Amino acid sequence: IGPAASLKEYETLLAITGKFYVWRLEMRSRIWLSATAAVMASSVSYSFSDAAGPMTVGPWETTVGPNGEIQVPDTDFRKNWTALGTWALSEEDEGVTEQHVVYAPPMSVAAYRKTGKFPDGTVIVKELFKTKSDYMTTGYANWQTDVAGWFVMVKDDKGRFPANDLWGDGWGWAYFDADDRDHPTTKSYKEECVPCHEPAKATDWLYVQGYPVLKGD
Repeated sequence: IGPAASLKEYETLLAITGKFYVWRLEMRSRIWLSATAAVMASSVSYSFSDAAGPMTVGPWETTVGPNGEIQVPDTDFRKNWTALGTWALSEEDEGVTEQHVVYAPPMSVAAYRKTGKFPDGTVIVKELFKTKSDYMTTGYANWQTDVAGWFVMVKDDKGRFPANDLWGDGWGWAYFDADDRDHPTTKSYKEECVPCHEPAKATDWLYVQGYPVLKGD
């Protein structure tokens, strides 16, 4: 635009300049927000690992909070994890009333098959299903229906959360109702979890006889 530019040309230039300025402000804002989010994420990780160092294997990052809070893992464990085995709970007069399917990350299963124990940070999920039964062409059958809840255990070799009543004896322990994956109903693992797992204390509190996939080659 030269010295003798028209008023319309000046208005066009001002409009372009104004849009460029707004664009620069938006870009600076996006960069600042990204940097802030990264700092916040790193501070959460540091807060969690400050006690005894980060856990060895995942996905504890999406399962354990900075103070030992436990939630159901934010992943499709039915699709991406290894199914260890299924338990069928039955009543004498009612037949099978629940089925429990147990999952663990593939890397944890591979480690167990080599060492005979789950590595620090392993997350185990037991998904509880309601059931129905009826006579089918192959006989009296039972199948899974709705999810009833989840048990979650997180391997902790270093006793990271001594003040949290969901942690102890080498694990984090929690039960969740089906309508809330983020807030466990468990208040004390010693009172609500250990009594059921006591017979399996010698095998790190797990009934491994029901998980043939853990046997080595």
